[in-house]
Order: sequence, then structure tokens, then C-alpha cells
Amino acid sequence: MDKDELIAKLEELKPEIGQMMLEAGADEPDWGPLEKVLPMKWCDGFMYMGCCDGVHEYKHGLTRRTLALDSECRAYLFFGGSDQRTEVPVEVAVDRVFEHIEEMGYTRETALTEEIMEERRQRIADAGWTTITMTPGGKK
Repeated sequence: MDKDELIAKLEELKPEIGQMMLEAGADEPDWGPLEKVLPMKWCDGFMYMGCCDGVHEYKHGLTRRTLALDSECRAYLFFGGSDQRTEVPVEVAVDRVFEHIEEMGYTRETALTEEIMEERRQRIADAGWTTITMTPGGKK
């Protein structure tokens, strides 16, 4: 099976994979902590990744960095590829998530519209990478 056939097969399986994610306990999004620490116009760039041990993870769709917040809006960073996290000031965590976004040609206010995501996918493809998008329910 070549690369294009594999991608087509994964696209075809999205609904089944999404259903399996839900059955396995994929978390329903909780946007509360993110909306408390960021201006609303910045929140449109994030995807909810889940919750582990009371810490919600929000991944920025353009910088690909994660903002980890607990229900009390304390921020955490994970170091060295481990599960160990360290509490940091919210401002430090937010600045890290948005690091280099201007160099990418975007701002903190850039929303993840379909147009922006397609532009991002094209930039990745131009660099020789392949992307696959998966969400519960198999929807993009």
C-alpha cells in the first residue's frame, strides 16, 4: 500500500476511529480554564486535547504547542519528554505557546478557520510532510 492509499484508507476509517475514541473515554472539551486565562479572541486558535489528573491540555493549531491548565487556572509545563510537570506563571506558559507565531505570519488572534488550516496543511505538504486529522466522531 503506497502513501496515498494509506491516507485514503485512514480518511475512510475516521468515523469508526472517532467512535472508538468516544467509547474509550475521550474527554468532552472543557474550555473554562482556557477562556479564563486568555482573551476570547485568542481562544479560537486552540484545540482541546483532553484532561489527565485534573490538568486540561489545549494545543494551539498553528504553533503546535500545548497550554496545560488545571481547573483553578494554574499553568504547567512538561519537561524532557516526561510525564513530570512543573507549575509556572500563566504568563510564562502563554508566552511559550505563542512563541514564534509572528515569524509564521500569524498573530495570537489568528483563528483556526478552514482557510488558515488549509494554508497550514499546504505549508506542511510543501515541506514534505503528511498530516492526518482525527476527532471524536470522525469529523474534521
